[in-house]
Amino acid sequence: VADGDLEGGVQLMRKGLLKGGDEITDPKFYYHLGDGLMLLGRTADAYKVYEQGAELGLFLSAHQRSMYNIEGLTGRPWWTMEQTGYTKHLRAVERQWVAIRKEALAALEEHIEEFEHENKAITIDGDWRALWLLRNEDWDEDNCEIVPQTCAILREFREASNASRTSMKISVLSSGTRVLPHCGPTNCKLQAHLGLVVPSEARIRVGTERRGWRTGRFILFDDSFEHELSFAGASSSAFRLVLVIDLWHPEVDVRQRTDLFDED
Repeated sequence: VADGDLEGGVQLMRKGLLKGGDEITDPKFYYHLGDGLMLLGRTADAYKVYEQGAELGLFLSAHQRSMYNIEGLTGRPWWTMEQTGYTKHLRAVERQWVAIRKEALAALEEHIEEFEHENKAITIDGDWRALWLLRNEDWDEDNCEIVPQTCAILREFREASNASRTSMKISVLSSGTRVLPHCGPTNCKLQAHLGLVVPSEARIRVGTERRGWRTGRFILFDDSFEHELSFAGASSSAFRLVLVIDLWHPEVDVRQRTDLFDED
């Protein structure tokens, strides 16, 4: 938005939409206009824009607004382990959750400066950070020295399974934080969250269903569907701590996975 004027930028885009109508076929236009309206608190107007984009075939649906997609993949907001086919390998990580939590808590206490802020534009009244362990297929060796056992567990998971995609991190959300609704960029991946410290007040909505995290267990969802985080009603010192693993959508075959990386 020019000069940081969100309201002005949204008004200009809405005027363009009224004039251009169905002639505007760039999904990014509808994506950013809707997100701008969402940031302004105009949720109903935002969904009208998303629905218009979906009607034009620019989004898979008003709630699944990823722009880099593989046709024909099963789309559902929430997944079970059994639906992914990765149960054996995810269970192996779950069995070591106590060791992972111990290192994550120590990292949070002793190396908070290494936890990078997540998307500040959609983070409201709080703090949302991550300690990156694997990013764009590259291990962060410095951060892995902070949590060596966790990285060893994740390296084994990555080598033993065909599930792991490009990123893994430890994510912390402070009490009072809200992360606005947003969508991931592609339908070819899922997210797995292993609960380490999970106050009942911390919640995640994916699609239309809101759930909590589970201590020592994974929850799995398709982040190309709209999702948001909320953490209200807990003490000011409370925090939610999870291990996040990006997974391949199980219907993306090995050849497609290689081709997608070659295109990056």
